[in-house]
Amino acid sequence: FTFASSSRDTTLRLWTMGEEAQELRLRAMLGEPLASLLGADATAQFEPVGADGKPSAAPLLCGHGSRRLLRLVEREVNELERLRRIYCFFTSANGLQEFWDLLRLCHERLLHRADATPTTVDAPTPAPETLLSLASATGTVVPVAHASQVVGSARQAAAALQRHATARRGVVRQGPSSEEVATMIARLHMQTGDMRAYCEAMATLGQWDRALAAAPAVGLQYWRALCDRRAEQLADAGGEEAVPLMLAAGLVDEALSFYRTRGQLDDAFLVARARDEGAFPLADQPIERSAAAAPMPTATATATA
Repeated sequence: FTFASSSRDTTLRLWTMGEEAQELRLRAMLGEPLASLLGADATAQFEPVGADGKPSAAPLLCGHGSRRLLRLVEREVNELERLRRIYCFFTSANGLQEFWDLLRLCHERLLHRADATPTTVDAPTPAPETLLSLASATGTVVPVAHASQVVGSARQAAAALQRHATARRGVVRQGPSSEEVATMIARLHMQTGDMRAYCEAMATLGQWDRALAAAPAVGLQYWRALCDRRAEQLADAGGEEAVPLMLAAGLVDEALSFYRTRGQLDDAFLVARARDEGAFPLADQPIERSAAAAPMPTATATATA
């Protein structure tokens, strides 16, 4: 309901018919048939102007957009969705779509409560399906969300970012680097409680200290398997930093083998005696290396423009 006009001197003027639209919106929202608010053609928008300079009759809608709205409303069986379509047709305020999403969600939750049986009235209300298309399409968290949407929105955003990063891997582009995107994904995993995905992302990024620090939240076996993966990397590089990880995770045999291959027999003997005296209780527990699978596909750092 806003349009622009120009003059030969390139002057631009913006016009609005907001006042006329308010009356039409109110009549449509209050249940007046939308078909009665449409003119027969483009010339039927206004009746002749009276002597007082005002239209002698209420304005009518015309054009492709209003007729498309009529078709959509006539097919719509959900009353709240019908009202949303009408309201959004007349109004385009920022955040309006999110407002109607919240209103719909609250309405559905009230319906769930009304339908609850006496035996389940105290049980948590199941969350209905929510509109998270914004997160899926753009990889961002829904800007205005109901409390029941926040976590799901963030998880969908992480998944969308992961798909985008995988599809764009190795492509030189502007914007955030692949490592920055991977860090964003890991942060979302951490904040939504998916600690395993967070650890795998950190490990893939080479931030093993953070991965190992958070691994106990997944479980002891996962932490031990992750220690084993990191220790194997360090041992292959010849670094003695592998030994503390091996011993902490109960991988005493691996530590002894590391020392023997380097000719550090005194160190190997000391560790072996400590094991025999029960200093490494985890050494008696088999390690489940399958608990920490290979790192999930994540964007790796590549050159960016």
